Formats: sequence, structure tokens, C-alpha cells
Amino acid sequence: MDSRSLANSSILKSEKKFVQLFGAPEKINIADKPPRLGGKVTPVSTSEFAKQSNMTAWTESIVLESDASHQIKNKFYIGETFSPSSVQKIINQIKINTGKQAICYMNEQVGHGVFALEDMPKGTWVAMYAGYALPVSEQHPIETHNNIYAVAIPGISGNMIGTVNAEKYGNIARFYQHLPQTANQSTSTNDITLDDYQFSGINKHDVAAANLEEVLISYQGYPVAFFRTSRDVKKDEQLGWDYGRKYWPALDIVPCLFDKKGTPINPSLYLPNKVLLRVCENVKRKRHADLFIPLKDFYQDFRNGPIKIDAEKIIFTITQADFDQAFEKYKHSPFIIIDKPSHVEQVALQDQTTSIGSGLKFGFHKEDKSEIIREELNRITGLLGLPKWGYNKAKNIAFLAAEHVESEGVIRDLAAYLESKGLKIKVGHHKETNKPLIYVENADKLLSPSIEYIEEMKPLLNQTLKSLIPNNQRQFGAPPG
Repeated sequence: MDSRSLANSSILKSEKKFVQLFGAPEKINIADKPPRLGGKVTPVSTSEFAKQSNMTAWTESIVLESDASHQIKNKFYIGETFSPSSVQKIINQIKINTGKQAICYMNEQVGHGVFALEDMPKGTWVAMYAGYALPVSEQHPIETHNNIYAVAIPGISGNMIGTVNAEKYGNIARFYQHLPQTANQSTSTNDITLDDYQFSGINKHDVAAANLEEVLISYQGYPVAFFRTSRDVKKDEQLGWDYGRKYWPALDIVPCLFDKKGTPINPSLYLPNKVLLRVCENVKRKRHADLFIPLKDFYQDFRNGPIKIDAEKIIFTITQADFDQAFEKYKHSPFIIIDKPSHVEQVALQDQTTSIGSGLKFGFHKEDKSEIIREELNRITGLLGLPKWGYNKAKNIAFLAAEHVESEGVIRDLAAYLESKGLKIKVGHHKETNKPLIYVENADKLLSPSIEYIEEMKPLLNQTLKSLIPNNQRQFGAPPG
């Protein structure tokens, strides 16, 4: 995604709208190195530091063109619902907690990172992601959006409707580095976690892991990404979040990891155990198929000859030589890209066959079906104001738990409705809290009929399903106040 320099873009000559959450602080804490490496914190003017960072301005706002407002406002997917008073409490907490963080220089390659100056318990709100909001449009298709310093704006229907880019307009969240999730933190079998790396010369337990999570919240109808701590954070610990599997292939670089003191780890000290292999039709990389698989399984599959990956109207054939050449370039990264496969065949849809050694099926521009299903289930529950479906990796189940023990009748009604639409649902209880829940077994092997039933359900959401849950906010737990 490439908007190059937003400052030089012609669209910035039109009138800008600033959706301001609060005024920018006069000063921000800056250090020449991380605290655990002896860095000394000095308050510096935010305007001065913005200038040093080649930013147009430090802001606590979403910035957009006034004529683009209608393309984003109230058109995005919300995972968690918060009342206006709850959002204001979050903003008030962020105002205070900005002063409990320091931006520290790390090295020339990665630039700066952010570190906690005090202990922060799990659930502490630390920042909103300020930046320039650019809708996806004919004039600005998704491939022209700058992926660096950007977060995505998901649409209600699951497509990406825009990005918020902090390259020129931003705040402290602009400097949060990528820290990978652990397997325990991950909600998808397709995530690349810290546990999917092998290390030499450094203990895996000394590698910094994600301690922030992104929460997209509606503020006056506009999408704002907020960050809160996903676990308890200790004083002097680096703050960071997992950028996700879609970020790194777009940038074509090896993810940088850090030790717990804040020192960047030399990529030669780590290798992936599991990879995302992206096979592209050509060097333009517009059309591609993604494959998640343990590294060793690729070589087992190649024993039977070239691998064929079946996608919509196209079959990619890759040889071990294709893979070895790509792996040599990306061998320290879990994200491997082949943009010149040995053979690309255009086929009629009805002539397609699935032919791949591991027995997996692939969708064009999609991840595996379990991820598609969970995204759809999350969208349904988001529209209803319900909690998100969770994923238990150990048991391989997708589940939705009620907030209260007395909600069992509602859970059973919901399960019956989903079953009538073709999804194999089971009803149970949380082992520790005894709260009722519904769950789907073998979530990573859900097949296409489940996707079709979800498409059929969409027109019924506001009628049948909502009538089953007339008091969903009360029974499933109201947003925190």
C-alpha cells in the first residue's frame, strides 16, 4: 500500500476535518535509549519532536478530507460496543496514561519504541491511534494506501473500507513496535506467534511479546483504534502489539523482534517453524493465494513432486526450486512470497480440482475456512451487540459464552437457530464459571456450506435473530461504564 508522501498528495490541498478526541499534550517523554539500557527520560515539546520525526503535526485526532467523511462515518465494523460515557472515560484515562510512557530511541533501523514508566494492570487504556483517514475508493484503491504507520478500517461486510495512517499526523501510538503474540494470546490457528519461531543464542523467554491489543471504537460515528494492555505490564517494559499477518507480506521485510531490555534482535538468530506462503500470479502481486503450514510439511509435500495450489479460476504450480529460492530471501521471516511460480494456469471454475499434498483447500485472496468462518461469526455477533466468538487453540473450538448464568435459555435458542441454518452447534457450560456457551468443534475444518449459510442469514439478522435476543445488552453484559 503506497501513498508515498501524504504531504505531497494533491488530496491534502482540500479542506481537512479534524475529529479531535482531546488536545495534544504540550510535552512528551523522550529518552535516548530504553530504560533498562540506561536511558534517561526528558520531557520534549510534542511539536518539536513531531518536526524531528518528519511529521506534519502531533495530534490526538482522526484527520480526513471533509468530502470523504460520508465514505467512512458509521460504515465500519465494531467488535465491541461502548456507550459515549464509556468512551469519554477511556479518553480521560489515556490523557493521564500518555504521561506514563516514554518514546525511546532504539537504533537506526527500527527508529523509536515506547516503554512504560510505571506498572500498568491488564485493561489499562494507553493511547488512541491518531492519523490521516483515507477511504478506499476508485481514486484511491487499496493497493495505493501506505501500509507503513497504518491501521485498517474494516467495513461491516468484512471488506476493508480505508486506513488510518500516522506517517504525517500521529501521536505516541505511531511509535508502538511490533511484538508478536504468544500462542496463548492468539485467537487463530493462522496467526504467526512467538512460538512459531526457533532461536539460537537467545532464550525464547527473553524475547518481548505483545502486551497491547487494538480495539476499534466508534467516536461520533468515526472509527478510532484504541489500545489497552492485554496483560499486566511492568515498569520499563516495552509496549507493543502484533501487527498481524497481513502487514509483513505487504512490506516485503523480515519482522524485527526485541529482547525484554528493548534491544533489537539480529534476524540471523531466529528462523520460522511455521510460515505463511504467499504465491502470486506475477510480480505485481495483485492476485495471490495464501497457505499456512509448518515449514517441515512443505518439504514432505515436495517429495511427491510440485505442489498445486487451487484458487478461484487459477491454479499455481510451485516446485521445490521455487520454494527454496524464495526461502533463501526470506529465511528469517515466517512470511515467504513467491511472485514467479513455475506455472500459472487460468481455469474455468467448474473445472477446478484441489490438488495439494497437505490436503488443504484454498480460497482466492482468503485464508483458511476456519478464519473466514470466525470473521463472519464475529460480524454477526457485532451487529447484534454480542461478545466476539473466541477460539480455543488447544481444543480447536470456536465458542461464544454468555455473561450471565441465567442466559441459558437465550443461548439454547440461538444454538437452535444456527443449527437450523446448517452449522453444527453444541451447547455447554464454562468449566470455571458455569456460564452457558455454544461452541463449534473442529473449527479449523469448517467447510463451505457453513459459509453459504452465513450469506443466507445476513438478511434475517435484524428480524429473526434479534427477536430471539430482545435484551442482548442486559443478558450478555452491557459495555463497561
